[in-house]
Amino acid sequence: MKTRIIALILVMVSAFTFCSCGKKSASEPKDVVASFCNRLIAFDFDGMQNYISDGGENLKTAFNNENKLMGTIDDFFAKNSKNTTYNISKAKIDEDTAIITVDYKYNDYNIMYREMIASMLLQSFSIDEKDLTDENLRSLLVKTYKNFEYELPDTVITSAVIFTCVKGNKNNASAWVIKEWDGDIYNIMSQTFTSTVKSIGEPLV
Repeated sequence: MKTRIIALILVMVSAFTFCSCGKKSASEPKDVVASFCNRLIAFDFDGMQNYISDGGENLKTAFNNENKLMGTIDDFFAKNSKNTTYNISKAKIDEDTAIITVDYKYNDYNIMYREMIASMLLQSFSIDEKDLTDENLRSLLVKTYKNFEYELPDTVITSAVIFTCVKGNKNNASAWVIKEWDGDIYNIMSQTFTSTVKSIGEPLV
């Protein structure tokens, strides 16, 4: 039962591994990355996508498809994302390619998430096995979150993300856009939810 519940939660957060596409321009690669970061803090998927290169998955669509019953959790992410800060620490431009390094600081809700998942597991033990459908487990997770008390954690995590920017999209060949990134961008967005669930699920794989 525990394996099934944790596996379900892993599926729920799997959307954070998608990359997105977009088409908004800015004069310099640092401006593009800064605008993307500001939209990330606002938990604005449409805004973030505006600064990503054309092609690939639609981030908002992918996220919503995987998280249809996780609206309450999304509200938590959006509410606490505003506490995230960032600093562009490095910028290297080589003709039509730029490498921008951003240092993020964000809250570590690992302990709260673990307590929430543990509470969900305890509640699931009282459910008849035949009623342990995916739908019921998803509803239980949302219900557990709604009734969970949380406080702003004392621990703040610092994490660097390296963005690769290139020139050109279908609307403006000279515009800078984000092609890809290397770093825990989705863990930042979820305030450590992604890494917490992965760490719980690893022993079950």
